[in-house]
Amino acid sequence: MVVVSHGSILVSKVWSLQLSQCDSTLYDGSIPTISLVLPCRNEALNLPHVMNAIPASVTEVLLVDGDSSDGSVAIAQHLRPGVIVLNQQTPGKGAAMVEGMFAATGEIVVLCDTDDSMNPVEVERFVAALLAGADVVHGSRTIEDGGSDDLTRTRSLGNQALTSLTNVLFGASLTDLCYGYVAMWRDVVDLLRLDHIVQVPHHPTSDDEGGLHRPRGYGHGFEIEALLLCRSAKLGLTISEVSSHESARRHGNSNLKVFGDGFRVLDAIFREWRGHEFSKSAVGCRDDLRQRMATRLATDPFPQLD
Repeated sequence: MVVVSHGSILVSKVWSLQLSQCDSTLYDGSIPTISLVLPCRNEALNLPHVMNAIPASVTEVLLVDGDSSDGSVAIAQHLRPGVIVLNQQTPGKGAAMVEGMFAATGEIVVLCDTDDSMNPVEVERFVAALLAGADVVHGSRTIEDGGSDDLTRTRSLGNQALTSLTNVLFGASLTDLCYGYVAMWRDVVDLLRLDHIVQVPHHPTSDDEGGLHRPRGYGHGFEIEALLLCRSAKLGLTISEVSSHESARRHGNSNLKVFGDGFRVLDAIFREWRGHEFSKSAVGCRDDLRQRMATRLATDPFPQLD
């Protein structure tokens, strides 16, 4: 199920996971290059499950390592010799995601976790939605065929409240704001003006457990998903949702703090809502992006991914 949300309009349509059966494509008939960004800190036991599930259609894997001390990097390199390892420069999951997005060279960028809660097999579902006309695709655990083995009642209620607030303020039709499985065209990354997230200097303190893991600035933490979606909605980009199933973390403990990170998300929503409107140049870039996408429209069947 793909839910296309644009402004206050909500359109639902079932899309095949096989790209050859998409009703339309915004590409020229060749499979686009796909970059998969994987933020990581001490996920050595989970990485084998993640790396082995990456589809063959993914052309570039970027592991953004936050000073892991358990051999995560060596394991990733062993499992996928071509993996690009980035040493995280700014603390927090959000900062890691943005650093990976900036370094990605694929035409499509997909953000996924390394704790094995998100299934990389679903990447092709996100790609299909992008090729069907979306600018940004967001995974949803709450629509048909989605689900979670990890979402507690407290987190679920908080997520519903934050999602509803976002929809009201931005005229969107999202169903699962606080979920980090996201994909977008590489052009969109530059359009979202994310430089400020990685430009905050980091000065490790004596209480840092390994240095690069504590978010210190806006956009550095779990609020990154809200920031990306709110900013995309404010720009008027087409946001699609596809069903996704979240599994329970196999090994280790999550760094998520329900109330602390919940307030970071709430702060992000209001910051993006009250923030300055995007400049005319940013809106012009959006229009240029759509024009370039439109010129790729092809009538030939899209080749099937393996």
